[in-house]
Amino acid sequence: MHVARVLRNAALNGNGSALVVSLAHWCGVACNDLIELPLFSRSAGLIRLDASCGTMLIRLEGVLTELAKTASSNALPTATTLPLPLPRWIASLLLAFRETHPTALKLSDVEGLALSGVQIRTALVEMGLSRRLTAQRFVFARALPLMEAQKDAALVAFGTLDFSRAEKVSFAYQHLSHSELLEIWAERSIRLSWGELALSSVPAGGYCSAVTPSAEALRNLGARLSDRVHQTRPGPNAGSMWLRQHHTAVVTYVGLMAGICLALRGQEKTLLPAALLTEDTLQRWRDKALPNSRTQDSIVIVGPTLRLQLSLLRAHYRALASRLRRLARSQGRTALSIADQLDEVVSGIPNCPLLVELGDESIEAFTPLNLQEACGTGWVGKGDALRHAVHDLLRVRGVEHVVRETQLRHTAGSRALLSPLSTWSQHDVGHESARCQELLLDALQLIPVGGLIQSLERRA
Repeated sequence: MHVARVLRNAALNGNGSALVVSLAHWCGVACNDLIELPLFSRSAGLIRLDASCGTMLIRLEGVLTELAKTASSNALPTATTLPLPLPRWIASLLLAFRETHPTALKLSDVEGLALSGVQIRTALVEMGLSRRLTAQRFVFARALPLMEAQKDAALVAFGTLDFSRAEKVSFAYQHLSHSELLEIWAERSIRLSWGELALSSVPAGGYCSAVTPSAEALRNLGARLSDRVHQTRPGPNAGSMWLRQHHTAVVTYVGLMAGICLALRGQEKTLLPAALLTEDTLQRWRDKALPNSRTQDSIVIVGPTLRLQLSLLRAHYRALASRLRRLARSQGRTALSIADQLDEVVSGIPNCPLLVELGDESIEAFTPLNLQEACGTGWVGKGDALRHAVHDLLRVRGVEHVVRETQLRHTAGSRALLSPLSTWSQHDVGHESARCQELLLDALQLIPVGGLIQSLERRA
């Protein structure tokens, strides 16, 4: 960018206004606010410089209030302070100012940097820049180079500290690694012709979501639950205890697969209906227990692999009902009643839940909270953990931010695709949803697993 090159050259030649505007652009803070912040203070604050003046330390909870306040010990590690490296030339100038002004707390305490808006604007004109350019406009436009390069919205937001480029609620679901951000910061500096970044430490972990499980943990969980299905598969004459044990293993595995594919919320009351056993699309589904004004109906699409898994589940339900009827001859009418209830689930009655367990007297809904309990003590302790993982798994596979938000059924984030003015048809949205599901299952090595029925008859 021409303006960025002019500012760098002027700052290196001693122009204080050029340095202030450049730093404001890099950090996303208005010039008049920036020079009054206690950047040189050693005490914690919303934003300050480290001792080397090469890194700006930003307290994220003061910027993104939607972030979780507590983290799970089993989730990917997160930090609450963002160490933003500065371009090396800016860091060198700031360090020189600190050494010559050791008692300064703010930029305005430094000779030549206590600048008014009029002084900064006059200086820009004297540099040969357009009179229409203001420091405020230059700061406001800081995300444009990365947006023009079609970078992901979440990375653009963190790369420029312009958090208006993505819905703030989406940051609570994403876990952005420090290495990802270093790459975007380095690219931004190069696009501005500002050269290399100052050397800085590379902390482990990342930022934002504090309850995101690792992909490896999810793969291990899927393998463990799949193995459990195979290990508990009963013989032809097994009793009700063995059938119950195997059935629980089946619905737990299906619950994991559905939770990943459909980014389900960890709630007890908003459950998938049994209609998905007979339908590929669920119209007007609402999975969030909020007033109508704060949520919207969603269309749930079942992708091809999940469809196969649900077909295997339906066959399993039928076989289980048949087994229970056989047992009813010796164990009484309870088994027969449960078998009749399973028939209702298989028929896809809307008010029946998709996943059910065998209770003592009747079937009982298997909820995401049951899945969380089945995952064990080593699992991330939050019902929405699968939704958090979905955002990251799709991002690293190149899925656009707005598509990810649509997959999570976020009202604001999906508006660009689902509004009446969108160029996307319902078919387009459904195709993308199915593609996302296949990407997720492939990433986690989840495949359909049969229960009492391990394969389906081929259709002629």
